[in-house]
Amino acid sequence: MQVIRLYRKNPKRTITEKFIEIILAFVLELKYSKAEILNLYVSHVPFGGNIVGIEAASWRYYNTDPSKLTW
Repeated sequence: MQVIRLYRKNPKRTITEKFIEIILAFVLELKYSKAEILNLYVSHVPFGGNIVGIEAASWRYYNTDPSKLTW
C-alpha cells in the first residue's frame, strides 16, 4: 500500500482514499511479484530531505554506487 500511496502523491487520509489504496494494492500484487514491488518501493521512497530512492540515498549517505552496498 505504501507503493500506491507514493505513486498517488500522498492524498489526504480519508476512509475513501484508504479503500482506493486497498483496491489498487491488491491489483498491484496481482500484476507484480514481491521483488518487483520492493524494487518499485525503494526506487521511490523518501530517505529524508529531498533524497528520493535508494540510488540517491546511496550516493548521499555512503558516496558509493548502490550495487556496491550489502545488507
